[in-house]
Amino acid sequence: MSRAFSPRHLAMIERNRPAIVTEAVVENHEAGLLFVEGRLIERLAPGRMPFWVVGRKIRGQAPRPAPQVVEITAQEMLTKDRIALRVTLTAFRRITDPERVVATVPDVDAWLYRLVQFAIREAVAGRTLDEVLSAKAVLDAELRTYVRDRVADLVSR
Repeated sequence: MSRAFSPRHLAMIERNRPAIVTEAVVENHEAGLLFVEGRLIERLAPGRMPFWVVGRKIRGQAPRPAPQVVEITAQEMLTKDRIALRVTLTAFRRITDPERVVATVPDVDAWLYRLVQFAIREAVAGRTLDEVLSAKAVLDAELRTYVRDRVADLVSR
């Protein structure tokens, strides 16, 4: 384990906490990940954990495995018949393997945001306005499939 001392010892030095100690706080709804010198070392349990920093770079990251909302703000695009539309979407994401996601994508929400934007553009640009308005369920299924396929490609690497 990377922790060099217990929380009891942290309480003893808390008053004059030097720059040689850092701590990670992982909430119950988070998946705490400990990185030392840029390498993933371990998954942290919920709670407050102190670490020695002397001679090394320590970073904690806590992606949330619970479902999260990613709002895709209004973007203007042209349909096949050259009519401008403003489209806003809400996507829901849930991280099932935090270690793999962190190892492959630095910012999962930004990556998902761009991925959904591309999917929307591709789906709308190939249809007329009438097709977009009459086939909302089909568009939804296409967007979902597009995103799922790209996510599956990413995590299978």
